[in-house]
Amino acid sequence: MTTRSGSTREGHLERTSHEPRDASLRNVTLAAVEEINRNIRTYRLEVLGHDTIRFLPGQWVDLYVPTVPKAGGFTITSSPAQASSEGYVELAIKESPDNPVAAWLWRSISDIIGSTLRIRVGGSFIWPPVNIDISSLSKVVFVASGMGINPIISMLSWLHNQNDLGFEVEVLYSIRRDDVPIQAERLLFVERLVRMFEGIGQATGDTQGSRMARKLPGRLRIFLTNSGLSSQTYAIPCAALGKELNTRCELRRMSPRDVSEAVGADKDSALVYVCGVPAMTDEFIEYLISQDGAGMDMARVLFERWW
Repeated sequence: MTTRSGSTREGHLERTSHEPRDASLRNVTLAAVEEINRNIRTYRLEVLGHDTIRFLPGQWVDLYVPTVPKAGGFTITSSPAQASSEGYVELAIKESPDNPVAAWLWRSISDIIGSTLRIRVGGSFIWPPVNIDISSLSKVVFVASGMGINPIISMLSWLHNQNDLGFEVEVLYSIRRDDVPIQAERLLFVERLVRMFEGIGQATGDTQGSRMARKLPGRLRIFLTNSGLSSQTYAIPCAALGKELNTRCELRRMSPRDVSEAVGADKDSALVYVCGVPAMTDEFIEYLISQDGAGMDMARVLFERWW
C-alpha cells in the first residue's frame, strides 16, 4: 500500500486507522537500494541486532523516516521467509514528490543509505485468507495492476516455497511501460515472477539462472500497455538469463473477462485477490461478483486499493 499524494487527501495513517497493526515500532537499517527504472526503487530494510519482524504475506508497514513526522504506508514485497532467515524486509516504492516519506526515500542513495528507520507492520489483505478453508481450493487467481503487484509478490514468494499447494495459481499482471526499456529487469518483479513459474533457480554463482527449482503450478500472464509496439505479443529480453523469457507479454489492456477466464467454471472452489488503483479494482470486483459477470461469492474476492 502506498499513501495518497496531494495535501487535500487523507494520509496513510488516517486511511488505515481501522486496520490491524502491531502495537510497537521497530528500528531497521536501510541497507540497500536498487533502481528498477526511473520511477521505481526497491529498498532492503534490515533488522537490528537479534530483533525479528513477523508479518503475513500481503501486509504493509507504517514507515517513519528522519525529518518527516508522519509515517508513510508501503507494502512489504519480500516473503516472511526472508525476515526470519535473513533478517530483512523489502519494499518497492514509486517516486511520488507529493508524498513526504517517498520523497525522502527518493533522495540520492548515498545520502540515505545506512539510515535508521522505524517500521510497524499492519494490514488485513493477507495470505492465508481469513475464513476460507485452503484445503477446499482448486485455484487461486492473483490480479495486479502497476504497483498493485507489491502485496501479491509477497504472497507468491511465500507460496513458491511451500510444498504441494493442492491448488493451481493464476497470475494476471498489467504493467504500463512508462518509456522504460522493455526488459525484464526494468519491469517490476517480472523476472522474479517468471523464475517462479518456469522453475529457474537463482543460486549463488548461477548467473545464467540455469539451475532448476520448484515451480508454481499454474499460469502467468503479463499485459503491457503503452508499449509502442504493433504486434499482439512480445518476448521480453532478460539480461540476467541471457535470453528472451518464455512467458510472452500481451500488448493490450487486461480485462475483467481475462480474470473470469482464469477463474474458470469451478468458481465455488476458486479465490481471487485483486490489487490496483481504485477505478480498476472496483471495475474488476463488480464484474467478478455480479450475476451478469462471473457471479462469484463476494467472500471469495479479496481486494486492496493502492493510491
